[in-house]
Amino acid sequence: MIKSVIWRIVGVLVLGAVTYAYTGSWVTTSWVTFLHHFIFLFVFYFHERFWQFVNIKNRFARAVIKCITYETILGNFILGIITLAITGDIQKMTEITLTYIGIKHLIYIVNEFLWWKKDIRVYTYVVADVLHEGHLQYLDKAKEYGHHLSVGVLTDKATMEKKPKPILSLQERMRLVGSLKSVDAVFQQRH
Repeated sequence: MIKSVIWRIVGVLVLGAVTYAYTGSWVTTSWVTFLHHFIFLFVFYFHERFWQFVNIKNRFARAVIKCITYETILGNFILGIITLAITGDIQKMTEITLTYIGIKHLIYIVNEFLWWKKDIRVYTYVVADVLHEGHLQYLDKAKEYGHHLSVGVLTDKATMEKKPKPILSLQERMRLVGSLKSVDAVFQQRH
């Protein structure tokens, strides 16, 4: 949500400046900017949710493809319709849309790199029978790879496949791990 709000503020400022530069009208600028960004609050949110399920490891390729789907396809189409409906002028629609989308392409890629780590969720597991400095360092390091760290705490049965039965109960171990600053969520891990 924070990413969406910041992106909207940047977009409002850029679209307002571009629209006013081509129309010289505050009324037209206000309508185009308001309608476009109101609609794109929802479009951006669902676009981001969709991309959470797309696994492209190369950061640059991911940023470029996201930019094309969001700015080039969705941005051109929706802004073009809004601008044409409000101005009634195909030349103004083309000028505003192409200028705005061109600027936003550059800003979008920078934005993706700034938020890259914040989109990654990390999962790891521990026994955590005797919580020690090694656990703390391991979990802190795991957290560095993303913004959300989930930790599976092995059940007694899963632990006993390779080690002796834990001294602490599963609930105690889960509470200990869950109390750590770097851990965002704790789950039982049965395997």
